[in-house]
Amino acid sequence: MVDANSPEALRLQYEAVAQEIRQFQPKTLVTKLAPKEEYELPESGYFGLSDTQTCVFRIVEIGEKTYLVCQNLLIADKRALLNGALDLTDMKNQDKASFTLGRNPTGAEVDSLRFSTRTSGKEGERYVNVPNVAISLDNKKTPVIDAFVSARHCQVIRKNGRWFLKDIGSKNGTYIPAEDTLAQKEPPPGPSKPVERQIDNRCEGSFVDTANCGAAISRGKKRSHQQDLGLVVDKENKAAAIDLSSEAEIQEYMKIIQQSGIGLYLLADGMGGQEAGEQASLIASLEIVKSLGEFIKSSQWETFSGREEVLKEQLKKAVAQANDAFLQFCESKNVKGGTTLTAALVVDNTALITHVGDSRAYLWRQGELVQITKDHTWVQAFLDAGEITSQEAANSRRAGQLFRHIGIPPVEGEPTGAEPDIFVRSLLPGDRLLLCSDGLTGMVEDDQINKIIGEATTCGKAAKDLVDQAMENGGKDNITVIVAGF
Repeated sequence: MVDANSPEALRLQYEAVAQEIRQFQPKTLVTKLAPKEEYELPESGYFGLSDTQTCVFRIVEIGEKTYLVCQNLLIADKRALLNGALDLTDMKNQDKASFTLGRNPTGAEVDSLRFSTRTSGKEGERYVNVPNVAISLDNKKTPVIDAFVSARHCQVIRKNGRWFLKDIGSKNGTYIPAEDTLAQKEPPPGPSKPVERQIDNRCEGSFVDTANCGAAISRGKKRSHQQDLGLVVDKENKAAAIDLSSEAEIQEYMKIIQQSGIGLYLLADGMGGQEAGEQASLIASLEIVKSLGEFIKSSQWETFSGREEVLKEQLKKAVAQANDAFLQFCESKNVKGGTTLTAALVVDNTALITHVGDSRAYLWRQGELVQITKDHTWVQAFLDAGEITSQEAANSRRAGQLFRHIGIPPVEGEPTGAEPDIFVRSLLPGDRLLLCSDGLTGMVEDDQINKIIGEATTCGKAAKDLVDQAMENGGKDNITVIVAGF
């Protein structure tokens, strides 16, 4: 087994973090800390020095270590794991510790970042200075010139197991994000202006409850908003966990899918701030319906029976279309977010499942539950590579961090971050397909899910009982469950 803290394993984890940080929008750092004000840094929280959006930082966990990582900067220092990260692990393990960030005085050989730490522990108080930590943009050698970063700009404090940020009288301020302020900003001008749909009309409870299909949704006990969305279209049902009465075009496409004789079972779990997460799951779901509806409408549907490769390609195109639509929305509203997407397209006795993210699809057959999809999380990737154990994966703080989901913009030379997995499964009489968000699987073990599905007399009861069990076990996240029987 590869050591999870080996240089190669750490490099892979660092690259995952670096990709997330590169996608962060510095212009969202709009709230200025008052001098001497202490602000508790949330997990994976960002902060910036001055309002020039050049020096943006984040404290992250990589393996068993803790690092200070810059967004667009390379830190040339022997303490660095890789360019752009400073090891704070020793500080994290102290009873009380702090470090100061600032710019070296004018006249230094290179424009550089002053980094000094002060820690106290069993061995008493000590100071560590790392002078002339050069900073530069990307891979360029040109130093960053940011005269607005003060010599003593801000302090990061570790106490009581938490990180705090404090401005120490800088000239131009220390900045943190504020999503409420961002939501009020005017969108930048541009040719694309996607339709913003209503997001305050999502249901709570069962929205499909029949013998052969059940779908239920809940905000859970800890969430104030619902970012999940479920949708069902088959011979008997045409329903979604949101009021679509104003969506005439989407209603027409759902009718086309229903009349074709196929079944579409779909769920999306939105991520990000309230607006971004709710719009992400809604936009992605409706774009899938639109793409498949247009495909069926323009085709001789009967000619595609058994032609799995054609349907696979169409599902990939539908996901790409959903990704593009949401990215356009993000650009127009100056927000950032994403969504998982797991959908089953059932044609005759064959299910084609498209999947991106960490929602899941299972097949229940004769008392046995088998997971079809694989989570697109970094923890799952390291587990598959043998770099961590199952116990380490279960206890990892990065369990929910995705490397693939709708909402990742394409990067030149790299495949899109929304490239879906496609699975094909033959269905037998008595089989049940389960689609669910991590609000279920994070609360209910697979053995218990299997038992509930097996004991439920109808698919509608199975879906409701699964949501109820997740709520009884804690309900820490939004929960969406779809059970389809055949």
